[in-house]
Amino acid sequence: MGVSAHVPGHLAEFARSRDLGYPLVGHGELLLGRALGVPEVTADGRTLFARAVVVHDGTGEPGC
Repeated sequence: MGVSAHVPGHLAEFARSRDLGYPLVGHGELLLGRALGVPEVTADGRTLFARAVVVHDGTGEPGC
């Protein structure tokens, strides 16, 4: 699954147009990505999630 800082409506069109093959989940307030440990970047004054792979082990601890 992909996690994004964009709102869900925007993500649905993006995923369709790129035929990603996996779902995108978004939260404009960044809560989901932060809870999952996704690294953040700042671009044009806006906080976004970095393109990264985050794998959670059986204890729920993230690792990049």
